Amino acid sequence: MKQVALTAALVRLRRASVAVESLQRAQNHEEAETAWTNFLIAAAGVYGKLEKGVDAAGPSKGWFDKIKNQRSTDPLLRYMEQARNADEHGIEPVAKRNPGGMGIGGRGAIRLGGVIGGPSGKMNLRATSLDGQPIAVTVYGPHLELAAVTNRKVTYQVPNTHLDKPIQQTPLEFATLTLNYFIKIVDDAKALVR
Repeated sequence: MKQVALTAALVRLRRASVAVESLQRAQNHEEAETAWTNFLIAAAGVYGKLEKGVDAAGPSKGWFDKIKNQRSTDPLLRYMEQARNADEHGIEPVAKRNPGGMGIGGRGAIRLGGVIGGPSGKMNLRATSLDGQPIAVTVYGPHLELAAVTNRKVTYQVPNTHLDKPIQQTPLEFATLTLNYFIKIVDDAKALVR
């Protein structure tokens, strides 16, 4: 592994980390979309810089061949690569804006009453259990959702596993897991510098 490649990968890793922080702090759809696509580009850059630093033969080649295989077989890593490619080379969005909403439910019968909307935009809602069973009310704020991505006429669905473990299907979860993965491989690459 060439030192210059490792140094360049560390720069991209810092950019990816900043993008995750921006995604955590995003206050609206636009900020979240910008942070998400910035992360996709930076994460791909980490991989690309390491790939360019691999020696033609030797320990770094064997090590990187395993990384390359993992990227093509792990559902999350494959999706992240294809999401970046779709974003950079396509025109379809790689994430969807969800305006938020509310879910009301329970095991028994429920009566709803009140006013939703009106000139003030406020919501005054009453939910009454008709049989004494608990009522669950969940309010979802506006957020970004992952989308299936298409690259070179192949569609990649949003995965639900990474390294054989179940994962939440949110941009922040995907970015955090991918960042942690790249932190580990960059750390491993340090031992291979010649």
